[in-house]
Amino acid sequence: MTRAPDRGVGVRRGGAHYAARMAAGGRRGRAPVEVRLTAIGLFLIGGVLVTLSLMAAGVLLSGLQVDPVRQGGTEYLDFVLFFNGVLCLLPVDVLVIVLGLRLLRGDRWAWLTTLVLCGVMVTLVPLVVVVLPAPLLFAAVPAAFAMAFGALLSTRKARSWVAEES
Repeated sequence: MTRAPDRGVGVRRGGAHYAARMAAGGRRGRAPVEVRLTAIGLFLIGGVLVTLSLMAAGVLLSGLQVDPVRQGGTEYLDFVLFFNGVLCLLPVDVLVIVLGLRLLRGDRWAWLTTLVLCGVMVTLVPLVVVVLPAPLLFAAVPAAFAMAFGALLSTRKARSWVAEES
């Protein structure tokens, strides 16, 4: 005796719920609010970082000359080195955007990687601000966002979202 193929019992084809489920990879409904807020924050941070990286590429490709002695010190050299550093963040930009997308899909590796990245930001950014003479605001804002994202992803709903099997 042969069985009939599974035709998606309980899922109406052509309905709004069916289209939403198929757009989400056929897995499940919407992510919890905590996960969506974290993903939106990651998208915003990724957008800002991409904008900074593109600006840095424009500055570095503009053909500026670096001559610290003639320009009265090394401020200009620091300026160019800053833009080199920002341009090196381009892989982090891509990582942050991909993490946001994969969190919405419920991937456990994206959840864990985001938590690790938040921990690195909470410890590394204040240390960099202490070593380099920078305003305290440059350490407080990224650390606060990292702690907020970590707190959102540590909630029971967020953990259960990534714990579900596909």
